[in-house]
Amino acid sequence: MGRIGICLISLSIFFINFTFAAVMIQNIEVNILDKSIVSCTVNMTGENPKSVDFKIKIKKALTDVILYFESFTLLNNGEYDELLPREEISICVIPSTEHLMANFVYREVSKVSQSSIRCPIMPGEYHIRGVKIFSEDIPSQLTIDNVKLEVNGSYFEPNFKLRELFTTVIYLVAQQN
Repeated sequence: MGRIGICLISLSIFFINFTFAAVMIQNIEVNILDKSIVSCTVNMTGENPKSVDFKIKIKKALTDVILYFESFTLLNNGEYDELLPREEISICVIPSTEHLMANFVYREVSKVSQSSIRCPIMPGEYHIRGVKIFSEDIPSQLTIDNVKLEVNGSYFEPNFKLRELFTTVIYLVAQQN
């Protein structure tokens, strides 16, 4: 994760129906559970589609971060139903994984950042600017108009106990031409 940073994974996946041109990111909620380890600022600008910038400060070296991906589709009654089952992945293997959501995130972030994922994740400040997602970038398996994506991360303490680090909820809708 090194240069990409933990918060960046909050862009994990964007679902869209291919008749639409771009994904409209309605909102991103990032909750850092251990501020002594990491901080993150998210800034959304522009219209159709919005551009997202991340400023991530990692304050302490991390051997690995385990990411948990879960996605939900918006039902007509306003509630959410599970779209894909919960999956977990080590951030250290993201560049070489076939994991659908992690692979998509890595590919999209690589378009706008010179950063690379390396473990251990070293302290530093990392910036990812101008992230936009278009329909042609979306994996063909994912064709949904309104989605809530949850990406949560945990890290290993020195005693190898897994501790929650952050939670992220992203609300996405398909943006018509």
